[in-house]
Amino acid sequence: MATSQAVIHNTESKDYDAFTKLVSTAKSMCEVCGDEGCTSVMATAVPFFKEISLVSFSCEGCGNRNAEVSFCGELPECGVRMECKVAECAHLNRIVVKSEYASIRIPELDLEIPARTQKGSMNSIEGMLSKMVAGLQEGQATRKDSDPQSYAKINDFIALAQSFATGAKLPFTLILDDPSGNSCIQNPYAPAEDPFNSVCRYARTREQLLEIGYNPEPITEKQEDDKSEDKGGESITAQGVDFSKPLTEKESEELAVIDIPCYACGEMGKNKMCVCQVPHFNNLITMCFECDKCGYKSTEVKSGGGLAEKGKRFSLAVKTPNDLARELYKVLPLIHT
Repeated sequence: MATSQAVIHNTESKDYDAFTKLVSTAKSMCEVCGDEGCTSVMATAVPFFKEISLVSFSCEGCGNRNAEVSFCGELPECGVRMECKVAECAHLNRIVVKSEYASIRIPELDLEIPARTQKGSMNSIEGMLSKMVAGLQEGQATRKDSDPQSYAKINDFIALAQSFATGAKLPFTLILDDPSGNSCIQNPYAPAEDPFNSVCRYARTREQLLEIGYNPEPITEKQEDDKSEDKGGESITAQGVDFSKPLTEKESEELAVIDIPCYACGEMGKNKMCVCQVPHFNNLITMCFECDKCGYKSTEVKSGGGLAEKGKRFSLAVKTPNDLARELYKVLPLIHT
């Protein structure tokens, strides 16, 4: 998750004060050191854009900190493409709110950040470039000995990116394309038109809808009836816990349930989380989201323990039908930011 240091200013919405009071904290395990850290969730509003949720984690033990942005409300009707010309140093302070489905290009740098390679984030243009430079610099000491040619090329790229981040080399163009429509570049002239930022809204293609997790086919009344009749037939389980069924008193002691907006329809759904201990392996944090309105479901598994000293490589020969019943736990690697 990307670290966010942006400041959100107040809006004139009468519901803003009530919305920003939706702040909650919970104790959670640090993925780096295994100690107990704190996860904070805050709902806020970006002026002339929409409501967002900021999720941040901090661990006092090892200093690990990260943050992520998620989006509230309904899916915008169109995708959005913004082309912002950064012509002066003041433009580097513009806040960029980027969803995980957004791609970013800077032609002058020959730089492209593809969609779905980063979580949702909020940062200034300067902060975004500085963070990218810091990430490249981390591996330079190793490359200097192992791959001198790549080391020299990356050093040249870092120098050019730093000149953009500090404003020494201007102008340049920042192109943001998000088919979900949940991204924006701050307009300091709002509500007037931004003379340095062109905004184009477009209809999504079928492929783009599938990419962001939506059904491109409209749901008919018959499908809604069929969905309600079949409801409960599909179960989502993890370590013997059925997440698709109502919580019992016994289960509620081990589960954390948070109401969050559905990514498909925008209505409130339930995100259930539990810590599962896999025998002879590790603790896993299983998260399952289910929306009663549209039937959208998703699951995610994250590591709940510390980073192992060594990596592992498995080779399994599937010889009998029983081998097909083996459980496979695949957790995304932790990326330090």
